[in-house]
Amino acid sequence: MRTLVNIFHAILSFFSLRYRLMKMLRDGDVASFNNWRKKNPNKERIDLHEAHLYKANLSGADLRRINLWGAELSEANLRGAKLSGTNLYRAHLWRVDLRGADLDNVYLPGADLQGANLSKKDLRETDLSCTDLQGANLTRADLQGAKLRGANLAKADLRGADLSCTDLQGANLSRADLQGAKLRGANLAEADLRGADLQDANLSDANLRGVYLQSANLSRADLRETNLTEAVLSWAILTEAKLWRANLTRANLRGTYLQSANLTEVKYTEDTTFPEGFKHEDHGITLP
Repeated sequence: MRTLVNIFHAILSFFSLRYRLMKMLRDGDVASFNNWRKKNPNKERIDLHEAHLYKANLSGADLRRINLWGAELSEANLRGAKLSGTNLYRAHLWRVDLRGADLDNVYLPGADLQGANLSKKDLRETDLSCTDLQGANLTRADLQGAKLRGANLAKADLRGADLSCTDLQGANLSRADLQGAKLRGANLAEADLRGADLQDANLSDANLRGVYLQSANLSRADLRETNLTEAVLSWAILTEAKLWRANLTRANLRGTYLQSANLTEVKYTEDTTFPEGFKHEDHGITLP
């Protein structure tokens, strides 16, 4: 009987604490919340899963290592918030303001980050698998080695972002702005880049096998030694692009603009489709 009573008190204590902490955050009383955390340093894993914090003002809040799985944080102000080690799995973060926030080791798979401001954020090796980043601001963000497999980055602003060695397999990057982005060694196999702007982007040594690049703008892009096997490049713009030693096996370049493109030593087969009227000798390549 005493054991049951102890269990009941533990459950009551858990929900009482959860209610108090959530009220502080909902009311925007960040000072009281941070003060409570300072006085209770041993509370390592605070459970606030599925908390409703829509439009909450959490600027500067200490949310480190808190479980916010599935939480509703859309349009919340998280400027300068501490989110190191926080569990935001499948959390709703639509149009959230994360400027100045500490996102070190944050857990974000499946999160809804549509329209979020992540400009200049350090997201190296962060797990963003299957996240929804449609229309997000990721200008000059550091995403080196990040996991973005299956993520939705349609219409996202990734100008100047560093995506070197990032896993973007199967990701949706249609109509995304990737001007000047660094994608060296990235895995973009079967990714959707239709209508994307990749002017001056560095895609050297990247894996673009089976990628969809219809109508994409790759002017002056660096595609040296890039794997473009079975890639669909129809009507893409590759003016002045560097394709030295690129692998174009079974690639579709029907209607592709290749003016002044460097195709020296590219690898291709009889199944590779070049634009109508394409003259191999004008681009420094020989028939296989």
